[in-house]
Amino acid sequence: MYAYCLQAKIKFPAGLTPGDGTDGHSAILARDGCGRPVLRGTAVAGVLRSTYANCDVTEEQVRWLFGADLGDDDSMLTPSRLQVADCLIDLGKSSQVMRTHNQINRHTGTALDGSLFDIPRLPPGSTTDIILWLRDDDEDQLDRAMQKIANCLAGDLVFGGKSARGAGRAQCIGDIHLWKFDLRDVDEHAAYLDLHRSWRANSKLETNGAATVVTESASDNSFHLDITFQIPRGQDILIASGEKTDKMLILTTSHADGVEHVVLPGSSLRGVMRAWMNRLAVKEGKQVSDSAKNYTAAIEAGATLNGDLVNGLYTTFKDKGRAQALKTRHDADPVAGLFGSLAARGRIHIEDAYLPLKNAHKQNRAHVAIDRITGGAAEGMLFQNEVITYPAQFPVHIKIVAAQDSEIRWLAQTITAIHLGLIRIGSSKAAGRLEVKTFKAMGAGAEHFTLPIQQIKGD
Repeated sequence: MYAYCLQAKIKFPAGLTPGDGTDGHSAILARDGCGRPVLRGTAVAGVLRSTYANCDVTEEQVRWLFGADLGDDDSMLTPSRLQVADCLIDLGKSSQVMRTHNQINRHTGTALDGSLFDIPRLPPGSTTDIILWLRDDDEDQLDRAMQKIANCLAGDLVFGGKSARGAGRAQCIGDIHLWKFDLRDVDEHAAYLDLHRSWRANSKLETNGAATVVTESASDNSFHLDITFQIPRGQDILIASGEKTDKMLILTTSHADGVEHVVLPGSSLRGVMRAWMNRLAVKEGKQVSDSAKNYTAAIEAGATLNGDLVNGLYTTFKDKGRAQALKTRHDADPVAGLFGSLAARGRIHIEDAYLPLKNAHKQNRAHVAIDRITGGAAEGMLFQNEVITYPAQFPVHIKIVAAQDSEIRWLAQTITAIHLGLIRIGSSKAAGRLEVKTFKAMGAGAEHFTLPIQQIKGD
């Protein structure tokens, strides 16, 4: 019998939302018995399972390590050999923040009724230790499995709920450490028990005496884009915090190191990118659900203004088998398949971008609503807002899993539209202009990012 323990230090560059259900219109963070935020071991195991399954292994090998799928006839008879502990998250010098979001009806540009909701976020730069335990008799299979797991952890994984809101990407920092014990040897068995006891007492492991695992990122067909957007000279942008004041304040958050940053939410980029890529798909003759024709037909049929309409996957009160209807339409829609819908999760992750507040050039603007009848200022309608101006820069990371050539081409065309000013970001109380400063595309399809704009130069 052999026992293995693997430890990986993980950092979340854009923070994390480890969900534990909802309370009304607010998400709930997962916490341990002491009230500390944790990433559940079951969530880690689920992400590792899906990633491991793409690492040139058979379905039987996946079942051997992770157990049978939930719901299989033999799920109770085929448990997981891999034990994954809950991961205590270190918030550094910061604390959780509450981020307010809403759902926008792309056909009217207005927020849906009852669509305002809050998401608690752990700060960017939060870290955790992922610790795995494994025991079995097959030494060769154990060695291969632990090496592949280490390779998976070395890649860019996404954890936690609400990942479509720009959080959850994990980066492995430092070495991955592996302990291996032959439990037939008395001394090694004692060392294993000591290690396990110290972990149970402290939730951490000392790396003294551990073998460093030399890893490479798990090979997959993901496409990665690191791109830096800059506010052009003479332009400005506003992503408001949503605070209930008479002044629209820029959205900021504190990193784990305590430094305050301005936020360009991945969800803001995601919304405008989805709308533009939907347009590109239609121009190429693709059948999409999110169209004015389908929207009008759904309203006339009595559909409720809800998330189904936001995703363009329309159902009415007359539909039977609503879940199956949504899944069928999702699978047939190339844009829904990429960005996700109420039927299934998407394959694109657009991460929040951050600018240190000390490097942000802020300006205050005053506004007043004008009475169109009298031409005078409306009483009590004086308000102010903040904007960020040139030369602020926002580095954004975009990842597409199982990327198709058409999806990467549409993404390149959408980035070009942002650079040309055809797509504006944020509130109408600012210009919303961004231009591409630098970019680096990695993976199959990167050739589409030789964009026809001479000002854009790759690294």
